[in-house]
Amino acid sequence: MDLFDATFYWGRITRQDAEEVLEQSGLKNGLYLVREKFEEAGAYAISLCFSKRFYHYRIDRLANDHVVLNGSRAQEKFPLTSNNSRVNSPRRSAKGSDQMEFLGPMELINHFQKNTDVLITTLSIPCQRTFDHNFVQFWCVPLLTPELYMNKICQEASNTDPEIPIKEKLTYKRYIYERRVLKTLHEGESWFHSRLSRQEAEIRLKNAGGKSGLFL
Repeated sequence: MDLFDATFYWGRITRQDAEEVLEQSGLKNGLYLVREKFEEAGAYAISLCFSKRFYHYRIDRLANDHVVLNGSRAQEKFPLTSNNSRVNSPRRSAKGSDQMEFLGPMELINHFQKNTDVLITTLSIPCQRTFDHNFVQFWCVPLLTPELYMNKICQEASNTDPEIPIKEKLTYKRYIYERRVLKTLHEGESWFHSRLSRQEAEIRLKNAGGKSGLFL
């Protein structure tokens, strides 16, 4: 099963959104969801509940396209009490530990559903995505509407890598084509002057009037 087909995958939502979803679902120990990080296409995170706290673990992609689990940060939902100390609720981090490589996010999730290892607890209760949730969200690019942005991604996917099925290109390999689009998105804008020296940039700004706020 692909990650995009898993009901615990909530797509591109923020950490705050993930915490709200988990809170509404009961904050049970082992309750988790997987999300795509807003700030980086193709980077994922696990948001996990334990002892009424939120733990967020990054799923980083390596150069060989494998993934590893990195980092954790506990977000306390309620303050610690004498009956809920760090001794009773240990904090564990993947940082500095031996990293295990996985072929993809699903293989990583399957492993940590059965093994704790660097997690605070196992991924035991999937937080089910609602039926009407729009989980394929795209970057907030002020230059384009979401529809035009998606069209550019589809165009890039269709015109390259013919050996890869289009479904793969637009699901778990979408980040490849989205990154390509983001790298060239500015090239068609009138304020982009390609490669030029600082001196040439200053001359162009001066010749254009040198008004406050004028930029290239």
